[in-house]
Amino acid sequence: MKSQRLLSMMLLLQTRHQMTALELAEELGVSVRTVLRDVIALADADVPVFAERGRYGGVVLLPGPIWTRSPTSGATTRCVHTQSH
Repeated sequence: MKSQRLLSMMLLLQTRHQMTALELAEELGVSVRTVLRDVIALADADVPVFAERGRYGGVVLLPGPIWTRSPTSGATTRCVHTQSH
């Protein structure tokens, strides 16, 4: 499921801070292209994630709160805090 994969990606990035798209693809069992699409989906959902190109680039989840809507109630909001290492 895509939602589980997106959550798994966020948790991986939270614990490892930065990973290449290839590393994420191998961990999640998907293609690099799918990882890049998922990064765009997370960014569109206002998750502070971005991909940096280049030799020392990778996908990064910035520290700070991530605001999400509860799937059961559009009025309920919860905050997941990320930590920098």
